[in-house]
Amino acid sequence: MQFDLKMISLEKSVLREYLMNQDCLIIDGNIFNFSFLVNGRETKSNKSNLSNNSNYLKIGQRKKSLIKGILESELNEKIIDLNKKTILNYINNIMQDKIDEIKYDSVLSENYVLAKFVIEDVIPYMNFKDKGPILQESNKSTNTNKDISLLEETLSRLKDKTKKIFNKNYMLINGCFYKLNSNNTSYDSVDDGIDDNVDELISIIFNNKKYIPCCTDERSECIELNYLNKLERSINQLTNNSTFIKKIKQNYSDNIALAIDQKKHYDESKKVGFEINEKGFFLITWIDSFIVYERKKKKFYQFPDAKIGIPLKTIEGEVVLSPAQIMNKYKHPSLKDINKEYQEICVKGVPLYDLYVFQSDSKRIRAYLSRIRTHFLEDYSSNGQEWQKLYLDNIANNFEDLLINPVHVEYGNISNKESLNSVELNEMKRLLRIR
Repeated sequence: MQFDLKMISLEKSVLREYLMNQDCLIIDGNIFNFSFLVNGRETKSNKSNLSNNSNYLKIGQRKKSLIKGILESELNEKIIDLNKKTILNYINNIMQDKIDEIKYDSVLSENYVLAKFVIEDVIPYMNFKDKGPILQESNKSTNTNKDISLLEETLSRLKDKTKKIFNKNYMLINGCFYKLNSNNTSYDSVDDGIDDNVDELISIIFNNKKYIPCCTDERSECIELNYLNKLERSINQLTNNSTFIKKIKQNYSDNIALAIDQKKHYDESKKVGFEINEKGFFLITWIDSFIVYERKKKKFYQFPDAKIGIPLKTIEGEVVLSPAQIMNKYKHPSLKDINKEYQEICVKGVPLYDLYVFQSDSKRIRAYLSRIRTHFLEDYSSNGQEWQKLYLDNIANNFEDLLINPVHVEYGNISNKESLNSVELNEMKRLLRIR
């Protein structure tokens, strides 16, 4: 964003007023007063001993001690503090513009449409009973406080960034500026090299360097204009900083945009969320580790946590799904390969084309998600034929590491007990020594 100088104006012209009403020296961030000089004559306030003072003003052969005034950085803070409301409003306007840009860019993206769909039309209607892992805490909006904190933080950084008001060293008398030139050579206090006959020659000795004032056409108005320019450039740099933009996104009231920026969202209570990665946009659900009872061989298998994803995209405004996949490395009777990522899961009883009996995208996708979970936990067969038949010896070898002794099996963790007939159920209970 480009700034017009007219966009920011200080309500209180502290700098100009200060420069118009002070006789002072401005050297390397220090401001020294010498209001004790009246028509070149020494007043009572200048009777101090100079023996321990290496910084002084010299008029001819007379040395005048310098009175330490406000620091340049302190003057800058005073200017900003007295105009705090104006400056904060200016920064806030920039922040609001950036929020609008983020919002506009987000709403136009396909990911925003899909994220909004998942958060508003899918998650609220799901209620899976099994426990899922905690991936992300719910986002409670406290934007107002965060925005205020960001504004105050930016103001503090602005003070630090603009603490150097003057880009040159000056002597200021009656509102007129004199630029201080230095030859950068060390000054010998015993022999200052000044002609004794030149009484009116003025020099400044500061940190053992000699400065000579020279006429310049600069005025307080120019100094203030340069300061405003620097103030605007500094605000521009701070508000275009990646850290500032990131914090705006974190504070952004639209949780959908925040979730997209984080590339994931998961509702722990509903066990549903989404993830965005290099392969696309996925509606995801986690299934906690579960136990399957293989009824023919009468064995128990404990499967690890499963991360299931359903690819989503939009076509002409409609949310379209693709076959579900297991996103983590996994092996399961309904998967063709062993320990491979992003394997497609074929679901018995709910082919994708059958889902279009549901008129709304939301109901269609919710039905598919529910069936996927049920299939994975309980049914694990595809059109009557599993890819991996656990009762076959050559297949069972691939799953030996998942076998679990009945003494370690908790009845409540068996996922497919509801699909067993009475005979199979009684046999399983006998193995578990359940009466």
